[in-house]
Amino acid sequence: MAHLKLTLGGIPLYAPEITVLGALVFFVLSRKKMASPVGIDRVIWWSATLFLFGAGLTFFLNPWSLTGLGMLKSWFVFPFLFGWLVLQMCRTPQRERLVKETALAVLTLIALRSLYLAITGEMTYDGRLSGDYSSPNFLAFLMVFGLALTFGLFEKRLSRGLCRFSLLFVVCMLGGTLLLTRSYGAILSVALVALGWGLWYARHSLLRIMMVILLLSGTLGTWFLLEGGSDKWQSLVTLSERSSFASREMIWRSAWHIARENPFGIGVGRFQDEYLSSQAFFPPFLEWAVPEPHNLVLAVFFAVGPIGLLGFLILLGRIIALLFQAQRSTSQWPHQWLLVYWALFLLMGLLDTPLFKTDLSYLFALMLALSLSPITKKLPEELSE
Repeated sequence: MAHLKLTLGGIPLYAPEITVLGALVFFVLSRKKMASPVGIDRVIWWSATLFLFGAGLTFFLNPWSLTGLGMLKSWFVFPFLFGWLVLQMCRTPQRERLVKETALAVLTLIALRSLYLAITGEMTYDGRLSGDYSSPNFLAFLMVFGLALTFGLFEKRLSRGLCRFSLLFVVCMLGGTLLLTRSYGAILSVALVALGWGLWYARHSLLRIMMVILLLSGTLGTWFLLEGGSDKWQSLVTLSERSSFASREMIWRSAWHIARENPFGIGVGRFQDEYLSSQAFFPPFLEWAVPEPHNLVLAVFFAVGPIGLLGFLILLGRIIALLFQAQRSTSQWPHQWLLVYWALFLLMGLLDTPLFKTDLSYLFALMLALSLSPITKKLPEELSE
C-alpha cells in the first residue's frame, strides 16, 4: 500500500501523501473550520519552525539530490501536514478516542500480519522478525507505540467497541511481535519504563511493589531463558566484536568523526555515503548498510543541523514539561500514556533512530498531535462545538 504511487506535476506521491492531500481537499471543499493555532503554545510553534527550517537549510547547504528532496517531502512536509490534520480531528474527546482506536487497529493488523509471516518462516537471516519492513527495529518501534497506546485506552470507561479482554488480546499480539523482532533496545526500553511506572503507581503499597517486581522479573526471566542460547545474545554478553553493541560503537565513532567534519549537518539521506567514506579510518569494518547513526540526537543533527536539533530538543522538552503540568492537575490516563510514550521514544533513541523513515515520521507527527491535544488551549467557539 505504501508503494502505491501517482505523479502530480512531475512530483511522485505515495499512498500516505495521497491520503493527506485528499484529507486537505476534503477540509477545503467541505469548508470545515480549522482549529485555531492561537491556542498552541508559542514555544512549541517556534521550536517546530526551527526544526523544519533547519531541515531545509541543512539540505541546501550540502550536496543535494532529487532523492534527498523526496525525503524532505516524505519525512517532514507531509508528516507535519498529517499531524495538523490529526489535531483537527482531536478537537473533542470522542474524536480523539476514535483517532487512537483507529491507530491501534492498524497496528494490530500489522502485528497479525507479521505473526503470520513468522509462522510461515519468513524471518531475517539471523532469526528475527521484520514483517513487511526492511529492519526488525522498524517493526519494533511500531509495536512499542501500540503498547503505549493500549495503556492510554485502558481506562475505567473504555472506548466504544473495546473491552478489557480485547485490549489484553491486542497487548499479547503487539508484545509477542515485539519479542520476535529481538530488538534488544526496544525490549529493554519497554521493561525499564514498565518498571518505573509500575513502581510509581504502586508506591503507596509494598504488596503492589512486590507484585510489579515479580511480574516483570518473571516476564524478563522467561524471555532470557528463550533468548539466552541465541548467537545474538551470546555475542553481546561475551563482548564479541561482531555483537550489535560493537557494531553500534563503531558507527558512533564514525558518526562523531563525520560530525566534526560537518558542524552544520549533512542533510537528509546522506549518512550512508558519509559513513562509508569515513568508516575506513575505524577498522574493523563491521557494517556496510547504515542509513542512520543508531542514535536519535546524532540522526537529528545530521539531518537538520544544529539549528534544527535545537528546535527538536526544545519541542520535545516543552511538550513533556506541559504534559507533566497537565498531569499534576488530573489523574486521567491520557497524560500518563503520553509521558510513557515519550520516555520510550527517548530511551530507544539512545541506541537507535525511531525517526526518519516514512512510517516512523508519520508516527512522530501523530504523537505530536495527540500530545498537543490535551495541552492546547481551546478558543470559546471551539469549546462550544
